Amino acid sequence: MVLHGKQNTYQHECSPYERRLLTLVSQQHALRVDHVPRFLALLASPSDDPSEAHLKSTAHQLVERLQRAGLLCVRRFRANHLDWIWLTKKGWQVAGMTSPWSPPLWRKLPALHAANELRLRLRERDPHLVWISRLQLRQMRSPRHWSALPTAEVITGVGEHIALHVVLRMTGSEEQIMDRMRDQLEREPIPLNPSYAALWYYAPAPVAMRLRAARARLAEEMGKEMAHKVGIFTYPLTAGQVIYRAHHSPVRALAWSRDGMCIASAGSDAVHVWDAVTGNKRFHLALQAAPCFLGWSASGTWLALADAQGRVWQWKAQAKEAASIILHDTLDTITGLAWSPTDDSQIAVGCATGRIGVYDASTELLLWESYRLYGAASLAWSPDGMCLAVGGQDPSVSFFDAATGEHLRRYPKHRTTVRALSWSPDNQLLASASGEADIAIWEALTGKKRRTIRSGLSTIGLLAWSPDGTRLACAGSDPYVEVWQVQSGRRIFTYADHADAITDLAWSPDGIRLASASEDGTVQVYSITHGSG
Repeated sequence: MVLHGKQNTYQHECSPYERRLLTLVSQQHALRVDHVPRFLALLASPSDDPSEAHLKSTAHQLVERLQRAGLLCVRRFRANHLDWIWLTKKGWQVAGMTSPWSPPLWRKLPALHAANELRLRLRERDPHLVWISRLQLRQMRSPRHWSALPTAEVITGVGEHIALHVVLRMTGSEEQIMDRMRDQLEREPIPLNPSYAALWYYAPAPVAMRLRAARARLAEEMGKEMAHKVGIFTYPLTAGQVIYRAHHSPVRALAWSRDGMCIASAGSDAVHVWDAVTGNKRFHLALQAAPCFLGWSASGTWLALADAQGRVWQWKAQAKEAASIILHDTLDTITGLAWSPTDDSQIAVGCATGRIGVYDASTELLLWESYRLYGAASLAWSPDGMCLAVGGQDPSVSFFDAATGEHLRRYPKHRTTVRALSWSPDNQLLASASGEADIAIWEALTGKKRRTIRSGLSTIGLLAWSPDGTRLACAGSDPYVEVWQVQSGRRIFTYADHADAITDLAWSPDGIRLASASEDGTVQVYSITHGSG
């Protein structure tokens, strides 16, 4: 049983495992007891029992032994709260700390808890990540630099140094906050004080809003390239959040595999295929031109990409090399790409000139071709495979028979170019947007309007209907993603952790998570429930 209050100490020779725990507690200053088993999992050797029950038992025994030895303090600050542990003066010395010892303050506990949670989350996502806490940095840096120290420095698996800040309260003007961001990114590297590749801020929503305003000002004064190095994430962390950062350039397109296991995302020079849960890259495919659209075939066997030179490439999803080029038309800009939901070999391509074609991906043959008088700006294949909806440079949507290319009908729905289309999973409804802030939801067969959703975004260029048909995600030129409940027309979720415009959206096949790509060079994955927000 863990003891509270004054402890009877005895001579205790620490095992290497106990010393690692003491070192860990000294680095974090204090740990809440429910975090101890998870931290032990990070310290465990391959031969250790990884079960949750074993880790909890081991954590309890370790804490009790070190407490009895006078090396750990255990305290519950308030009734109905969990215990916290930290080192005694003796434990501080045993851990080899040279900076002055001090117990944690009650008012500091929320920030300490956030730092502990972030260290666990980041290490669980990236086992190669190195965490250097503020207490460690104080031992490494001159006292004149202490006031500017981040919560921690993180060294990623590729050797990048990133300053991580937990900011629960914010002081200073927008200009002062921006200056602090710029100073950290522009600092000259010296021994034990390397330059930062990025800044990551974790803050509650009101504080994050102020930080984003300062970052926007940084983009205006210093350029987007510098602003993209500043990541601002809402704390408490968004459920199921995964942030993929390996592109180092704007991400133009993404697609979620049909089995839900991986995501493909296209940056300026490569397609990356990575694990949708861990964010670990599986492989990448080199590109010859900037990407425009990306999609998985119905079975998940093929991956297709349209590029800025008017070509469509296809790969065997696991072959890691291009199989063929199925479209040779460098004179036309591709404005839409869609696989047939029911036929693994058919793929539709829409072009700015109004040319619409359906190809057989297995033979590279053109099955049919049609033209839309006012051009094509967006394209979506109906879930039953029967129909193609094409948004034009004019304010209307046209429908084509997917088997023959015959023009079926046309409905004027907007005032300007129709830039985004998305079918409901039951084939009955279509959502469309023309680059303004409104979304029209209407019957695909009759054109009858069901609802208009007035978003809070500046413009909308992306729509994605959830697999269960209950929610609709939208995004555009703002660094935000909104999710709406279709039946009620109520916004249920807003995601604001991107640093720049959103370039693509994709739901997981089970409809639980949403992925968004951005000009900021990241793909971010997060959970969406029916009651979110």
